[in-house]
Amino acid sequence: MRNVLAVLLAALAALSGASAWGGSVIDQALTQPQTLHSTLGPLIDNQDVRAMLATRVKAQVVERMPGGVVPKRAAKLVDAAAKRATDAVLDDPQVKQSWLDSLDESRELYVQRVRKEGGNAGRVEVVLDPLATLAATHVSDALNSTGVKIKAPSNVTWRLDEDISEISPVASLAVPGTQLVVHQSQYWLIYAIVAAALMLLALLAAKRRAVAIFTAGVVGGAAGLVGVWVAGLVGGVAEGNGNAVAGAAAGSLGTLMRETSFPVALAGAALFVLGVVMLIIGGVVNRRRSVDFAV
Repeated sequence: MRNVLAVLLAALAALSGASAWGGSVIDQALTQPQTLHSTLGPLIDNQDVRAMLATRVKAQVVERMPGGVVPKRAAKLVDAAAKRATDAVLDDPQVKQSWLDSLDESRELYVQRVRKEGGNAGRVEVVLDPLATLAATHVSDALNSTGVKIKAPSNVTWRLDEDISEISPVASLAVPGTQLVVHQSQYWLIYAIVAAALMLLALLAAKRRAVAIFTAGVVGGAAGLVGVWVAGLVGGVAEGNGNAVAGAAAGSLGTLMRETSFPVALAGAALFVLGVVMLIIGGVVNRRRSVDFAV
């Protein structure tokens, strides 16, 4: 009976421990800028992302033409202005900072909508207003140089709205887990304390402590493997996504989740091996004691 209780406590401890570790990483990514800056910041150098930005710049050139229409006789002039504006945006030292500002605004919006308002965690809205505003400045400069007098707006709205559940049935499987992780990750410290307390109780309750360690290894390792599998689903969103920013972001997020889950799986495997070794040693010792007692 004591070993059964120990198994239950150890399993709960492993789940709480895995939640604490994963939750701490996710919570930091959602509340602190450093994680997103390091994982998604380099995306501004991604060729697909830069191509999408170039398309946006050219669209802004057309929007700022009188009536939003490019006269045939001015087509070459507009193309030259678009190319000049695009080159200026991509070469602007401020473009990386504008991208980081966009990441910060997107992160804050996501936390507000999902954690505080209970919104769908599978929906990601990328706020690209800082990039669009920077682009608008260069577009106005390029058009002004051609004789078309346009004043740059102080703020331009540009949002990319993506719901991963709409991409494919497989990708939608990751949404419930993502919803749970985003909500519960803010309580990672509580999960850590609970995990430590449950594991201590499991060790105290077990007739053979190896049983509790073995169970924690099995459950913890399984939790890590599930995390790796979910990371694969999220990474799959990147492969099937036509949106350059959302696809690249999903790929980076999948990598972050995989790097978070893999240590959990390794820790579980280590506990599993330790538990097996302890069970074997315990069995040998018990047999020797039985032989000595019989003699």
